[in-house]
Amino acid sequence: MLTRPGNGDFYQGLNFHFADGQLTQSGDQFMGRGLVNNDNNNFAPRVGLSYSPTARWTLRAGGGIFYVQDIGNPTFDMSRNLAGRDLYIPSIETRTASMSDPWAEERASASCTGWSGACLVAPQYLAVVQNNRTPYVIQWLFNIQREIAPNLVLETGYQGSQGHKLLRFVFYNQPIVKSGPTDTRTVAQRQPWPAYGRAMDETGADNANYHAASAKLTQRFSRGLTFLTAFTWSKSIDSGSAARTNAGDNLQPVNSYDLRAERGLSQFNVGRRFVASAMYELPFGAGKPFANQGVAARIAGGWQVGGIFTFADGAPTSVSMIADTAALNANGNRPDAVTSSAQDDSISELL
Repeated sequence: MLTRPGNGDFYQGLNFHFADGQLTQSGDQFMGRGLVNNDNNNFAPRVGLSYSPTARWTLRAGGGIFYVQDIGNPTFDMSRNLAGRDLYIPSIETRTASMSDPWAEERASASCTGWSGACLVAPQYLAVVQNNRTPYVIQWLFNIQREIAPNLVLETGYQGSQGHKLLRFVFYNQPIVKSGPTDTRTVAQRQPWPAYGRAMDETGADNANYHAASAKLTQRFSRGLTFLTAFTWSKSIDSGSAARTNAGDNLQPVNSYDLRAERGLSQFNVGRRFVASAMYELPFGAGKPFANQGVAARIAGGWQVGGIFTFADGAPTSVSMIADTAALNANGNRPDAVTSSAQDDSISELL
């Protein structure tokens, strides 16, 4: 049931109607006035510990629960529904739409009683699960510091996190995956609700975890030199790395009915990372060994040189396709002649 908050007609201010058979209603009594229900039991404790058994050793540990709410995407996406969106897949072999009248084919199979404007068939929706809980992350760390020499400190440690109820998109009303080579059901027959298109729903179904071992060597500024070197060995795993697509990430699951299959390396995972930075104060100018008098001291004094070097593994990537470029039918075999319906079936599943 499509619900519009507030009083008045469902189509008030809209320049389209959904085809007959699409159930609509308006009023705050159905879902309330908020896009997402309140979540009032968010408890976020934090604890930290620091201990120095001797002057040269320090141990640190800490942990906490942190909450974050993505308020931008739900508002942005829900407002896009006012423009009207539908699922229409033209054949790649036969021209079924023209620029002068793109919806002519759809109107032929649709009826909007009492309305002569745009009549949308198989509507698509952008939605947010109203009962989403606030996403949260549990973080913890433990490290040891050792003063090796005056102004030189070595630090090693471990840190990790777990994320729960993280937001990601799920595409409901996707066609159910075929049961095997003998399954001849069409796309429409495999959709739970054939009269509708995809329902792009933002839901808190994602979980993530991160573990990292690290080492850092720091030289405090002394005799004109300071440097820092750090190495991190880590792994980040999730079922979706963002509410919206990041570069290399997938917007929609391959199968929205089996989100466990989406679990893998995070889009931003970098397994190994080494960073070194240094800054050296040149020995010129007043109070320095060289060029420390007169005009030379004024020109040459106060200069520093530095640099940052970073070496890291690359981010993971996924293999994907955007169309049936190999002319494979739904059973995975290459026929002598691919019919338009076979092509459309393959493309429909990918959209």
